[in-house]
This record gives sequence, C-alpha cells and structure tokens, in this order.
Amino acid sequence: MTRAERGRWLAAAGAALAVAACTHATSTATARPVPSAQAAACAAAQWAFGTIRPVGGGGTIFLPVPVRYVSGPRCDLAITLTARLTGTTASPALQATRTIRAVIGPARAERQTPLYAFGWTNWCATSREPVHVVVTAGGHTAASLVLQRPECIQTSRPADLVWIGTM
Repeated sequence: MTRAERGRWLAAAGAALAVAACTHATSTATARPVPSAQAAACAAAQWAFGTIRPVGGGGTIFLPVPVRYVSGPRCDLAITLTARLTGTTASPALQATRTIRAVIGPARAERQTPLYAFGWTNWCATSREPVHVVVTAGGHTAASLVLQRPECIQTSRPADLVWIGTM
C-alpha cells in the first residue's frame, strides 16, 4: 500500500468511525476551530482533556482526544498535542505531534473543541502486553489503556502513530 493509498484509506476510515468516536464525547456543542482577535490566550486552568476512548478495528485504531473548556473568560486555545504509545516494543517509540487552535469559552457552542484524533496503524507484533496512549499538552496529561490492536497491513513496514485530524 503506497503512502497516498494509506492516506486515502485513513481518511475514509476516519469518516466512517467519526460517528462512533463522537458518541464518546460530551454532549456539548463544539468550539469554533478558528482563533479570534477578541479572545486572549487561554491559561492552563481554562481547559482540560476529556476521556480518551480508543475506537476502531481493522487497520487503524483511532485515538480521539477531546479538549474542553473548564472556566474563565472566552479564550484562544493554541496547544501542541503530543501522543505516544507506551508499553509497546516498537522501535523507535511511536509518537506523533500536532498543534491545534480553537476558541473556547462559557458559551454553549464553545465548551468543547472539535474532536481531534491520532491513529495507530500496522501492528505486526505478537505481543499482547498492555498498551497505553498518553497525550500531553501545556502541562496537561491524559492517558488511556488501548485494548484493541490494529491489524498487520504490511509486515515489511513498522507500526505507525499518525495525526488523523478533526473528527
């Protein structure tokens, strides 16, 4: 499978699983994913991670990362998410990073960012050791046990952790 084919496959799979992933998000509306000139930068106390609930099967395990408003005035959230899988024997360690921006605040439509997601693909190892996803940003950390394993798509390629995008 070429890189372009994998990208198209991940996009299609992401769309198909978006509904499943969104059922794990809170019931509040999502924040606008664009920065606002009227909003000051968010302080660390103004936001928090929600619960990461891995979903999927087949070739990709989706790792959705909910980010929610906690308190204070409306603000411009600009953070760099770093996701890494721990407990795997993969070498090099599986890690992916992406910077996100969204306006969050007390208004119903701004209480949660869009659901951001990473994807774990091509697991050809036979190990069944516990695997956790750990996401960090701006002094915050969220972690979750990943019970599923993605299918082995191509034994000659290493496992991968990639940015999927907004779900």
